[in-house]
Amino acid sequence: MSGDSVGALISSDAVLHLLDVDGRPLGEAASPALYAAAGIDETACPFSGARHGLPMNRAALRQLRSVWSEVLDDLAALHGPDPTLYGAWRACFRATLRPVVQLDREGADARVSRVEAAAYKTALDFSQVLTFLLLSDDGLGARPLRSFGDGLDLVEQLDQGGWLVGQVQACAGPASSIAELFEVLAAEPGPDDVEPTRDPAVEHAIEVVIRLAGSVLEELEHRRTGPPREGTDASRMLAEGRPSWIRAITAAPGRRAADVSRISAG
Repeated sequence: MSGDSVGALISSDAVLHLLDVDGRPLGEAASPALYAAAGIDETACPFSGARHGLPMNRAALRQLRSVWSEVLDDLAALHGPDPTLYGAWRACFRATLRPVVQLDREGADARVSRVEAAAYKTALDFSQVLTFLLLSDDGLGARPLRSFGDGLDLVEQLDQGGWLVGQVQACAGPASSIAELFEVLAAEPGPDDVEPTRDPAVEHAIEVVIRLAGSVLEELEHRRTGPPREGTDASRMLAEGRPSWIRAITAAPGRRAADVSRISAG
C-alpha cells in the first residue's frame, strides 16, 4: 500500500461502494445502485429531534443490532486505554479507515465482515463530531472525553449539530446505542487494559487523513483572501463534500491552516 493509493481512496467515494458479506454497500443510500440491489427497507425515523420523520434505513439497523455487542467489543479494541477526546477520535478513524485499507489491499472484490461494516457505519457520525470538537480550540484533544458530558449529552450535541441527518437519510441508531458507544470511548483505563489494535496500514491512513485535512484547511484559509485554487485535491474534496469529515472542517468559519495541529497530535 502506498500513500498515494490510499490517499486517492480516502479522498474519493470508493469505499462507499464497497460491499460487506451481506451484499450491502458501506455507503448504503450513498451508493444508490448497490443500495437498491441489496434491498431497500426504509421507514420514517421514530426517534425524537431533528431526524424525526425523515427516511431511516431499517435494513442497516437490523444488521447493526445483530452484531451490536461485537461492534462495541471491536471499537473497544480499536480504542484501547485512552479516555481522551483524541483517543476517541483515533479509534473512530481506525474503524472508518479499516475498509479503505482493505479496499486498497484486495481491490473492489473485497468483502467487509459484518462486524467491521457495522463498526464503520457506527463510527462514521462519531468521527465527524469528534473532528469538529478537536478543531474547535487548542489543547482539547488531551481532555477526557467525559469532560464534554455524558452519552446523552453527546446525543443532544449530535442532534443539535445536525450530525444525525445525512444527505439522504437519518441516522438509524437509537439514543441508547449512541450512549453505549460513548461509554466505550470514554472508559477510564483499567488494570487489564492493553494497547489498541493497530494495523500499521490503518495508522498510516490516519496520517494521510491528517495531511489531507491540512491541505483543506490551507485552501479554506487561502479562499478568504484569494480565489479557489482549481485542480487540487483540496478543491475537489470541498466541491464534492467528500470524504465525510470535510463537513466537520467546514462546519465552523475561520478555520486556519495551523489548526491541523489540533488533530495531528491531539
